[in-house]
Amino acid sequence: MERELVFDIDMTDYDDIRTCCSGANICAKCWPYMTMALKVVDQILREDFGFRHILWIYSGRRGIHCWVCDKSARELENDARSAVVQYMSVETSVNDDSSKKTKQFSTPFHPMIRRAYETLEPFFRSCIADETGQGLLGSKNSCIRVLNTLPFEAIRKELYNAWEKNSELTGAEKWDQIKEATTLRHDDSKKHRKVNYSELEAWRVELVLHHCYPRLDANVSKAQNHLLKSPFCVHPKTGRVCVPIDPEKAEEFDPTLVPTVRVLCDQVDAFEKNNEGGASDTPDYQKTSLRDAIECFERTFMQSLWASIRRDFRNETEKISASTGDF
Repeated sequence: MERELVFDIDMTDYDDIRTCCSGANICAKCWPYMTMALKVVDQILREDFGFRHILWIYSGRRGIHCWVCDKSARELENDARSAVVQYMSVETSVNDDSSKKTKQFSTPFHPMIRRAYETLEPFFRSCIADETGQGLLGSKNSCIRVLNTLPFEAIRKELYNAWEKNSELTGAEKWDQIKEATTLRHDDSKKHRKVNYSELEAWRVELVLHHCYPRLDANVSKAQNHLLKSPFCVHPKTGRVCVPIDPEKAEEFDPTLVPTVRVLCDQVDAFEKNNEGGASDTPDYQKTSLRDAIECFERTFMQSLWASIRRDFRNETEKISASTGDF
C-alpha cells in the first residue's frame, strides 16, 4: 500500500504568539505564518530529503496542506514518516527565564537550523517585530518581555536605554539594533567586552524560530491512514475552494481572494452572458478565476510529475526488453 507523505499546518497552533486573531479567524497580519511555514518545509523536503513532486494546497479556511507524491515518499512506512517529522521538529524555550536553553540552539548550528533562520529572519523583521505585523517590538511592555530573555544584562540595559531615548523607533528598527548589539564582527571594538557572542547568536536564532518556525500537526504526517481534504474540494464552512499555492510566489497568495462556489457560479453566468454563442466550447473552469489555480496546479506540480511517470515507464519497459531480448 502506498500513501502520499502529507503535512498539515493550522493557524490555531500559532494562537499563543499571534496578536491579531485567534481560533479560525485569519487576516493579512497573521497569514505570513503560513507563508513562512511553507518556505521552510518546502526547503527541507527538497534540499534535505531530495523530494521533487510537492504540492501545496490552501485548506480553504485557516491553514495549508502539503502533499509529497514522490514514489520514495509514498512507500514510506509509518516509522519512517515519524522520523521525517522528528527531523523537522524544533523545540524552543523562549520565556522570561533566560537561563533555560535548548540543545538545538547551541553553536555550531545544524545546517537545517541555520538555513531556516536565514529564510525566516527577514520575515521576522517585517511580519513579527514591526507594528505592521504582530508588533513583538511595538510596545514598551512587549519590548521588555523580549529583553528579559536576552542572556546578558549589560546589553539589555544598552538596548533599553537606546529605545527610551528614541521613542520613534519602529519594531523593525529595534530588531536591527538587537542584531547589531548581539553580533560580533571582525575588527569590532565589542570583541573586548566580556560577552559570549555565540550564546547571544543562539538566543537570537531561537527567538526567530520560536515565532516563525513551522508548527506541524505531527499526527497527520506520521500515519498513512489520516484523512486530508483533496485538492480542489470545497471547504464545508467557508465554501472556498482548496486551491494550489505556488511555493515560488507564496508571499503573493491571499486567502481572502480564493473563490467560493457561489462566486464561481456567478463568474460562469457572467462569462456566458457576455459571450453568447461563443462560450459553448469553453470549459467551465476557464470561465472563472479558477483558471489561474488550474494553471498553477499543472505548472508547479503535474508537468514534472507526468514527466517522471513517463520516464519511469520508459525505463521499466527498456529493462523488461533487455531481460527478454525483445528489442
